[in-house]
Amino acid sequence: MKTRTYKPNKDFGEVKQGFTYVLTERDLLLCYSFMTPREIIDTFRQEHCPSERTIYNTYRKFGLQKPLQAKKILKQIIVSACPEDCLNREWEVVAEEKFEAVKQMTIANIMRVISWHCSLFGNIDPPPQIQVEL
Repeated sequence: MKTRTYKPNKDFGEVKQGFTYVLTERDLLLCYSFMTPREIIDTFRQEHCPSERTIYNTYRKFGLQKPLQAKKILKQIIVSACPEDCLNREWEVVAEEKFEAVKQMTIANIMRVISWHCSLFGNIDPPPQIQVEL
């Protein structure tokens, strides 16, 4: 049996369409303690995400808890690292700001990968860019 390779039409500058970036297990694990699967799908759009059930199965595969529990535990760990000279309420506000900043940086890095992939394969509709403020 003869195999066929894809050859773009050089006359029209054709780019192969249809290669859509789908979040990898690594991407899902990066988002694990910051967002629920529904928030991941809403943030990165449906075409770039596996289903909500698949995301939960990925977490279960690695023996992880539910994302909301992980978020709560992570925030408790951050708050417990409060320096002695700082008031607990002030530290909670600082911890929440830092938590949100890390979340936005993680989203921005994944969006950068998706945009890079879209530029390689000529997808017309890359995801919206997110501005990160630190």
